Amino acid sequence: MPKRPPKPPDRASSPRHRQRTLSDGTTQTKTPRRTLSTLGRELPSMDEFEQIDREVLYVHDRAAAILLVSQVERFLEIAIVSRLFHQDKATVATLVSTFSAKIRLAYAMGFISEEERKDLDRLREVRNAFAHALRPITFTNELIIGHTAALKCAMGHSPDDLMPRSPLAAAVAGISQDPNRLKFIEGCRKMSLAILNSVGRPLA
Repeated sequence: MPKRPPKPPDRASSPRHRQRTLSDGTTQTKTPRRTLSTLGRELPSMDEFEQIDREVLYVHDRAAAILLVSQVERFLEIAIVSRLFHQDKATVATLVSTFSAKIRLAYAMGFISEEERKDLDRLREVRNAFAHALRPITFTNELIIGHTAALKCAMGHSPDDLMPRSPLAAAVAGISQDPNRLKFIEGCRKMSLAILNSVGRPLA
């Protein structure tokens, strides 16, 4: 495929998103087209955050793990990018290509601790197990329990924090009462908050 010829030096640069002049003389920038890729990167509103919080109490273990940890990963990327001097698409894509790369970079930049780095790796490994396992697995699996039990971000968590007041109400609503699952949910929530609260905070 032939290369595009260079722009003549006497020609002004064209904006990335085309503008059009309206009848009243004002200009309007054409917004970029939404795709499935951009949809997956849009941040939820506060109402949608609350909806996700409710959803993870009802969905299958696999769906809950993938949804929650993907949310943590996205927040980590936001925290990293907010600290980058150059934020062009190519630079960002190279630095944060995987969850593992994001964790290592955040730790190297100094805004997550060694303990948080280990917790993020545990969350990543659990998410990957649920995402790639061909066998049906749940939070009752002994390997999943081991990773969940080691989460420092969920220390002090009580399963009652996420449950309706009555166990009968939880059963009727179809909410899982598995303590390992509830601890994992709380760990993801606390990690998400810690990462979001770090945005704008000076580096260590």
